[in-house]
Amino acid sequence: MHSLERERTGKNLFLLFLVFLSSCTTIPPSLHVTPTNRDLLQLMIAISDNTAADRFIDLFGAEAVNARMAALCLPGIRLVRRIPNKGQEPSKWPPLGVMTPRDTAELYRRVAARTLLDPASDRLIARLLATQHTRDRLPRLLLDENGTSRLP
Repeated sequence: MHSLERERTGKNLFLLFLVFLSSCTTIPPSLHVTPTNRDLLQLMIAISDNTAADRFIDLFGAEAVNARMAALCLPGIRLVRRIPNKGQEPSKWPPLGVMTPRDTAELYRRVAARTLLDPASDRLIARLLATQHTRDRLPRLLLDENGTSRLP
């Protein structure tokens, strides 16, 4: 196995391990697991992990997220609330957030064009979006098989 394949396999196993841990109600202290924010972003985006998403919601808060979206001229993308903890889910779920079709398309267009934040950050966002487990969604189509933007 090539070193790149071993590295990729190791990362995938680590992410699967984090997924397992995030589904546990408690993590034994003896495991000493400290995922990075990038690990959590990967989990949040790739598999829609609720624990990882709540980590960022708790860290930044809905008001800061919404202010940042407004500053990026994307006011139709808003965070309404955090994801309820396991066992505290309501019988009928209120919206967790709002994404208008116009602002969603604009977000993806700007990520692909590398004009949302800065080219390096936009490349990272595109790579993270391309890892989603659902292979037929729009964000996965932003990059070709080589990781290059599909936009001219």
